[in-house]
Amino acid sequence: MANRKLKLYFKDSSQNQKSVSIDYPRADYSPSDLKAAMDRMLASTVLVTKYGPVSIKDKAELETVTKRELEIA
Repeated sequence: MANRKLKLYFKDSSQNQKSVSIDYPRADYSPSDLKAAMDRMLASTVLVTKYGPVSIKDKAELETVTKRELEIA
């Protein structure tokens, strides 16, 4: 079973990173979709590191997580 996660990475003014992980994202985000969403998140000032609010968009990644159940007995 494979699950996808969209990970959005931001940095504060001291280059400390903060990420947001979104479970079950769509597969067809355009660069402009991601930029607009990340801009709205920056404008909200909700994302904060211990040094202050994030102010820089760093990167976005689509991660695929594969799980395999293991027998325990």
